Amino acid sequence: MFGISWGELLIAAIAALIVIGPNELPKVLRNIGQIIGKLKSIANEFSRAIEKEAEAPKKYIKDLDGNLQETYDINDLK
Repeated sequence: MFGISWGELLIAAIAALIVIGPNELPKVLRNIGQIIGKLKSIANEFSRAIEKEAEAPKKYIKDLDGNLQETYDINDLK
């Protein structure tokens, strides 16, 4: 897991418990979880926007004479 062994993870958890304290640790972990959730949401939204923009040019293709022709996804024909 990210090049961290279970022993190192345990030492980091103990250090966090000592530095932050047992009363504040759940609040800090909750805040970290919320931040990670927001970052994942932003990344997913960004990815969807990029995919949507990448699909737009694929919808039309030019003929040999320069006219635009609509393309169809073969999977949609089923």
